[in-house]
Amino acid sequence: MARSSPPNVFKAYADQFQKDFTNFLSLRSTETIPQGRMVLTFLARKNQNTSTED
Repeated sequence: MARSSPPNVFKAYADQFQKDFTNFLSLRSTETIPQGRMVLTFLARKNQNTSTED
């Protein structure tokens, strides 16, 4: 994605992420024992501008 990408591209990525992550969590929940824990690590950006190289 670039600064010039239309808003619908950002929305499409966000919608797909939500669908995929929900599916991921649902599938992992079937593998987790009751009261089990899952550790998730996420990478993040300092800047909301996705075209920067931070």
